[in-house]
Amino acid sequence: MAPAPRLDHRRRRERGFRIALALLLTCLALGPATALATSDLDGVLEGFEDGDEDSAVPPGESQPAVGEDDEAVLEGFGDRPERDDAGTDPDAVLEGFEAAPSPAPSASAARRWPWLALDGHLRLATTVNTAHQAPPPGQTDWRGLSRLRGEALLAADARLPQSWRFYLSGTGFYDLAYAINGRDDYSQELLADYEAETELGESYLEGGLSRHLDLKAGRQIIVWGKSDNIRITDVLNPLDLRTPGLTDVADLRLPVAATRLDLHGGPWTLTGVAIHEIRFNKRPSFGSDFYPFDRPPPAEEIPESSLARTEYGLALAGMFRGWDLALSWADTFSDLGHLEPDPAQPGQVVRKHERLQQFGLAANWALGNWLLKAEAARIEGLRYFNAPGRSFGRLDLLVGIEYAGWRESVVSVELADRYLLDHDARLEAAPDAVKAHEPQLVVRLSRDLFHDTLNLSVLASWWGRNAENGGLQRYTATYEFTDALELRLGFVAYQSGKQGQLRGVGDNDRLLAELTYFF
Repeated sequence: MAPAPRLDHRRRRERGFRIALALLLTCLALGPATALATSDLDGVLEGFEDGDEDSAVPPGESQPAVGEDDEAVLEGFGDRPERDDAGTDPDAVLEGFEAAPSPAPSASAARRWPWLALDGHLRLATTVNTAHQAPPPGQTDWRGLSRLRGEALLAADARLPQSWRFYLSGTGFYDLAYAINGRDDYSQELLADYEAETELGESYLEGGLSRHLDLKAGRQIIVWGKSDNIRITDVLNPLDLRTPGLTDVADLRLPVAATRLDLHGGPWTLTGVAIHEIRFNKRPSFGSDFYPFDRPPPAEEIPESSLARTEYGLALAGMFRGWDLALSWADTFSDLGHLEPDPAQPGQVVRKHERLQQFGLAANWALGNWLLKAEAARIEGLRYFNAPGRSFGRLDLLVGIEYAGWRESVVSVELADRYLLDHDARLEAAPDAVKAHEPQLVVRLSRDLFHDTLNLSVLASWWGRNAENGGLQRYTATYEFTDALELRLGFVAYQSGKQGQLRGVGDNDRLLAELTYFF
């Protein structure tokens, strides 16, 4: 009779295990529904969270004096995070001179592995050209479908002991539009750059060496400057410019392998950067509708990554009540480069990348619902084809203003000018085509509707005093069906310029659509 109790005990244990497993599966299944319910509740309660601030003062504490409340000063521009456990003020580290934010950890992954979060997105993106005419025989027909791209990003975020972190990400895409339209109609250079690509994204190790010293090493994005639309002091990361105008600068930066140290003290942060990977902008390829010439570009000499060719950056940033300031210095290779006669092939030219030194200043002032921006940079070492043996300096200036006083709306205007010091009239001729002044104006309007599920945005940009170097206008609507599913629709209109990146692009107007699933 002894085995019977053991059998009953085993059955009870198996039944308990099955019940526990059923409860676990039920909780996992109800996770998304709970999140949606929470989202709905937030929508119901909207309008009740902005109560009288006097009632939020804890008992025994006095009401902050008028003009001393940070939230009042920065109203309309987001809340400032508090210091973390290590005593570091994230604003002081990140404002103006920060690493770009990594994707938020996945909630479902966090439930399975508290130390590891897996997330990313899947995207289907398409564009349809609307303004091209039928091309001459033998040339690429750019009418209709120009992109049908499947994209993927996968990231792993591992939390290590002693508050260290290891982040690893990769991206890739494949564009079906070229197979659908016929690959023989496109240049080999175009297919190599636009049809398929896989790349190691941001991948780094970061943590605190001490209470006031942080280290970040690996492939990363380091954002300098205050402007959201025009790059003045933001020079450490190259950009993907193969199809300009479809998205913002924040989504165009390419990561580079670098070592970064941040030293914190009071409101100040001193940042030192050593960039080990020599990488330049991705420009439109020969055969692209954004490439303005009927012949391939000249050969390009790209410096090999080595210790002797390391690029450097140094920045001192301070965060204060209602304003912030950042000083910077960078010693990097020119992304654009210059043309020189090719000694190996008489009559031919080669593109070389000269070394530049830049001294920068960037500042923000928050005045209620207004945000004022300013940037300035002095660049030395520029070289041009039509002035061999000479180097030039340039002064880049930017002023901007942003207003967030209207409900769920933001309006911003930014104006920049690049002034070439000691300008030589010879530089205005081809292939340099550089004037003494190169102004740029950007106007952006954005509004959120339906409890922040729909965003409407208009961006307009012009180059040149009278827009003679081209312009573009982008109109987009982004709708969030859920936290995990987003649809973006838009239209981009281009105006051709006499020179620069928008030369010959007036017929490239296109509709765009993107469906993104985040996980």
